[in-house]
Amino acid sequence: MQAHLTNQPNLTDKDFYERLAKDCKSSLIQIVGEAGTGKTSSLRTIISRIQKIDLNIKWVIYDVSQAWFHNAPVDKRQLVTRERLKGGRITNEYDCVYEMGALSEDERRAFVGTCLNQHFQQRYQAKLEGRLKEFPTVCFVFEEANIYFGSYSFRRNDEYSQTFQMFASVGRNYSLRGWLVATVEASEISPSLRRRTRKLYATTIAEEDIRTAKKVGVTIDISKIPKYNFHYYGQTIHIKDEVNNTPLDFIRVPIEVDGTKKRFNLSWWIQFITPILVMIMFYLYFVE
Repeated sequence: MQAHLTNQPNLTDKDFYERLAKDCKSSLIQIVGEAGTGKTSSLRTIISRIQKIDLNIKWVIYDVSQAWFHNAPVDKRQLVTRERLKGGRITNEYDCVYEMGALSEDERRAFVGTCLNQHFQQRYQAKLEGRLKEFPTVCFVFEEANIYFGSYSFRRNDEYSQTFQMFASVGRNYSLRGWLVATVEASEISPSLRRRTRKLYATTIAEEDIRTAKKVGVTIDISKIPKYNFHYYGQTIHIKDEVNNTPLDFIRVPIEVDGTKKRFNLSWWIQFITPILVMIMFYLYFVE
């Protein structure tokens, strides 16, 4: 499925995705639209296309509704629960979906804040040592972005507020960027942050969204954009879901080695098939 560019017919879909690949490494990008406009399904396609353009961008998706858990253009997925967090079974990975629907809003905030802080600490040290170029750009997808980047979120002054503010203000210096997915921009995302984001508009009836779009020169009526259509910097694009990939479960399990607990990262299918292979080997050994 090709992206149909209605406003600039001389600009190909390849040009569009190349521009998005470049933009998402330098800016925060906000996807604005009402529920049911196709934000998540179209973003899957956008990520898949960008992956083919720039292999040095890694993706981390924070999901709260299983919208990505069973279908995402990444390799791994982790189901985040209180029990797994307490047991140390969740690990900070690239190219991974974290399904956090079982957590409360405060727990989601704490989990995402902790993950971001780990990225910052690692890259801060690398930058001091002149090794930052060794690290890829990480683009985070924040579903329900208001949990982390809403006005109230920034004003909470808890241990995670500073991390989210750092991400919004200086994340670019550490090759940490993000896609902010929210239903209604005007009421959900911090005004100071809205002014610093590039916007991919879907259908929205929020008056502030419409006024903001007009201020930056959007000439179409963004309250009447059809489903799966998005307006971005002077062009309206039509994007359908091209992705049909189920990530593999990625589970961190402690096992005993020489009486000491060590941690190994194993996909669930490896854990399942290993005992079967052992049984087959024993069977063949005794038959012979």
